[in-house]
Amino acid sequence: GRAGSAPSDRGVGEVVLQRSGTGINLMLLWAGTDSGTAIENGIATSAGTHIMYLDYGAFVELLSAANGQVQVCRKANDSDHPGNALGYVTFVY
Repeated sequence: GRAGSAPSDRGVGEVVLQRSGTGINLMLLWAGTDSGTAIENGIATSAGTHIMYLDYGAFVELLSAANGQVQVCRKANDSDHPGNALGYVTFVY
């Protein structure tokens, strides 16, 4: 993914996502890298778990969502970065 609201706030990263299980045992697993923290990996069994930042400034992040899905969110209550922030996610199957 890549993101940013200013030309200086750029980032790049890549994670491999795997959706596993069914029903109440559904989980999302991932491993990869992002611009801010380098290595990302984890398991999510509920919505709202951090997966990766899409920009170096950590203003736009990829989170787990319900039913093994993902969502792109702008950091909430961020007074240091008012205005819009953009994120692009590309899925390769």
